[in-house]
Amino acid sequence: MLLQAGAECTSAFRCCHEAHTTYLGSHRSRAWRIAQDVWQQEGASGFYRGIIPTAVRVFFGAGVYFAMLDALSGGTAVGSKSNDSTRSAGSNMALGAAARAVAATLLNPVTVVKTRAEQALGVAGVGGGAEWRATTAAVRSVLAQGASGMTAGLAATILRDAPYSGVYFALYQALLGHVRAFSPEGPSSAAAAAAGTFAAAGAAGALATLLTQPFDMLRTRSQMSGAAGGGMLAQARGIVAADGVQALYRGAVLRAGKRSLSSGIVWTLLEGSSGAFSRTRA
Repeated sequence: MLLQAGAECTSAFRCCHEAHTTYLGSHRSRAWRIAQDVWQQEGASGFYRGIIPTAVRVFFGAGVYFAMLDALSGGTAVGSKSNDSTRSAGSNMALGAAARAVAATLLNPVTVVKTRAEQALGVAGVGGGAEWRATTAAVRSVLAQGASGMTAGLAATILRDAPYSGVYFALYQALLGHVRAFSPEGPSSAAAAAAGTFAAAGAAGALATLLTQPFDMLRTRSQMSGAAGGGMLAQARGIVAADGVQALYRGAVLRAGKRSLSSGIVWTLLEGSSGAFSRTRA
């Protein structure tokens, strides 16, 4: 179920992700202009560039993340015990950060392939087997660079994903506690619980995304340029020198919208399926 939820969100929000990645790889173009250009030049298929490596990354990444989260929390991360009152906000933050750091490290080579495939498809376009050619070419480029290729952007990825997941999980648990405290009893309780979970997960996702957006910009640029682009600090200095500090927040709205909706869907599915499974076993 964890892997299924991740895969469903990959397809549902792939168009937002493609516009977001293309936007971060550009310099001064507006997000709406990027989306318009993609639509005019390639149609709807243009928004699904790189979906093959993305699906692999999210499919396995979701599994690793939630498995680690469940293991580290002693089985209280999802389900009826997910709002464990014995855990502090700091503990929830540490749990989320540790689980995501492990997942990000293990899946970083796939993330690099995904980013480079999207970049290549932005030049070559889609169709005629371009998706497979771009993906295989990205795999070859990463393997040719060895360890440096497979770890490209890893520092920025961990600095983005670990704090994001830490802040996200702490916020989600806090908001979920308030939602459950006011959830009604009776026939409508299941629907109310699902709506409350979606709202808590979505709000937590949007806020945590905005707080960690600069690292997403640095991660994308680092993985597109590889070792030739220098380290994370060099990337940051180059972006700020060229476009100012505000450039580090380019694409924040797109990413926050995608993360908010995808987080709401994933956690609603997980909490609902976990509750159904618990009732079946009872």
